[in-house]
Amino acid sequence: MSQAAVPVVDLRYYSTLEIKLSATREEIKKSYRRLALPWHPDKRPAADFDATEKFQKINNAHEVLSNDTSRAQYDQSVHSRLQQIESTRLNGTAKLFSYQRRQRDPTTASAAY
Repeated sequence: MSQAAVPVVDLRYYSTLEIKLSATREEIKKSYRRLALPWHPDKRPAADFDATEKFQKINNAHEVLSNDTSRAQYDQSVHSRLQQIESTRLNGTAKLFSYQRRQRDPTTASAAY
């Protein structure tokens, strides 16, 4: 039985463009232009792979956040992913505390001593 892969969600589009979650379309465009220009491949040597990667990240973030529909989908997927992470974290913490309680409780502790 194959399991469906959990999609990886890039939680950093807002930080990539250095904008707030409440940024307007105009703020997104302004930030994109400010950040993209120095990293544009035409402004950098062809061998500068870091610049190309940085420009692609900025461009991807802009493409998603500048479109209202894709931005809403992105925000929803980030929200869902964060809830999933929080649930997993809390579940792990609960298991840890449950394990620690069993270790301290003489009625449930192993008698292997």
